[in-house]
Amino acid sequence: SRPPQGRGACGGPTAVSRSPATPPPGSWSARGRLHRPRPCSMPPKKDNKKDAKKDVVQEVATLYVRREPLPPREQPDAADCADAWKTVRGMYAMPFPDWDDKAVDVTEWKPNETETLFSSMEFAAKMLPKPFQQCMTTWRRAPVATDPAAAEEAEPQAEPVPEVEEPPPEPDPKAKAKAKADAKAKAKAKGKAAAEEVDPNAKPTTAQQFAEVNYEGDACVVTPQEFRTREFQLTNDDASPPLSQAIAAQFAVISEHRELIPRGQYLWEQIFPQGEDGFPLFNPHGKYIVRLFLHGKWRQVMIDDIVPVGVASNTQSPSAPVLPASVAPNTLWPQLLSKALLRAFQTDLKSMTLPVVSALT
Repeated sequence: SRPPQGRGACGGPTAVSRSPATPPPGSWSARGRLHRPRPCSMPPKKDNKKDAKKDVVQEVATLYVRREPLPPREQPDAADCADAWKTVRGMYAMPFPDWDDKAVDVTEWKPNETETLFSSMEFAAKMLPKPFQQCMTTWRRAPVATDPAAAEEAEPQAEPVPEVEEPPPEPDPKAKAKAKADAKAKAKAKGKAAAEEVDPNAKPTTAQQFAEVNYEGDACVVTPQEFRTREFQLTNDDASPPLSQAIAAQFAVISEHRELIPRGQYLWEQIFPQGEDGFPLFNPHGKYIVRLFLHGKWRQVMIDDIVPVGVASNTQSPSAPVLPASVAPNTLWPQLLSKALLRAFQTDLKSMTLPVVSALT
């Protein structure tokens, strides 16, 4: 119920004075609304249980064992680092000299030295692809590759290429302009004396070195029939690595165009030493030079006759050449050419495609 209102002298409602202050709680407003006290906003109480949980450290069971720090590594020798860098540089730079008939003719072949055979240190067996290495069991000399009782050879390892000495600077031509006449006269006199006398320091030629060869075996680079007819037949083994099959296939491509290839540039005719008739000679010392067309020029690739040996699926023999081989027994030219190609392209062997045709023709 509303409270009674006062009346004035004229019977009307008396005026009620209103103060700007907030009316007391529980009183009625002019509009008939009851004033109720508002609740005070107080900060929340702290939960002591949560703080107690934070202080508790949970132990986690783990198998982790902290390792002791490794000792500091020893600093490598500067000479060893230089040799390793030079080895990689030599493998990628492929410093093959340009072809020179005179230099190859006077190469030291040593055909009568059979106790210490030649070994090339410019080829690394680790560069071969994995499928090729899985087919290998050991390394042997090509003439005795199929002989299980033959001695095994160490795996080829590349060594740093020897430093090439830079030629001395050419003298100033103006400084020696006055002595040209005297020099020409002396050169003519020396030429006449050289024609009359033989130079004792001259290197023996290939014909002179192979004039007295004491080898009595059956091994040969190429048979006379193959050399005369330019026809050959290679062994066919489906289990041989893809790299060997690719090389053999390109040998067959070259054979199909044998009539178009000039004399002196057909497969085995690129192998040296050679006789006066161009027939490749077997070197008991195991040193050969193969002429390959690399980087736009004919170049010399020196190799040895150490070849990989594995197991052949068609014969089940533990001693079968992994590289392409000729059906003719004791014929080495396919393995020698393949070894030269591996040496020349040893940084690209994982691509499984070698430019055999362009390198041999």
